[in-house]
Amino acid sequence: MALPTLRIIGFILGIFLITLAVSMIIPMLTLLAFERTDDLQAFIWGSLITFSCGFALVAPGRPANTNLRPRDMYFLTTISWVVVCCFAALPLMLIPAHQLFGRLLRNHVRYHHDWRHRALGTG
Repeated sequence: MALPTLRIIGFILGIFLITLAVSMIIPMLTLLAFERTDDLQAFIWGSLITFSCGFALVAPGRPANTNLRPRDMYFLTTISWVVVCCFAALPLMLIPAHQLFGRLLRNHVRYHHDWRHRALGTG
C-alpha cells in the first residue's frame, strides 16, 4: 500500500475518532444529569485521548489526488471498526474494575429481585 493511500486512510480514521470524542459528551451529560460524577473523569480522559489521537491523524492534512481502490476501502472499513470500537471502550477501561463490576452486580440483583416480586404479585 502506498504512503498517500495510508495517509488518506489515516485522515479518514482521524475524522472518525474526532467524531467519537465529541459524541462522548452525551454520556458525560447523562452522568451529570443522574449525579454519577464518580465515572465522569474516565469519560473525560477517554474523550481527550480519543480526540488527541484523531487530531494527530488529521493534522498532516488530506493528501491531494489520492484515489482509494476497493481493496483499500475494505481495509479502511475493517480498521475503522476495530479502532473506533477500541477507543469507544476506553472509558470503560479507565473505570476501576471493582467500581464497574460492583455496580453492575448490584443493578443485576436489584432488577431480578424486583422482577420476581412483580411476576409473583408479592411486591
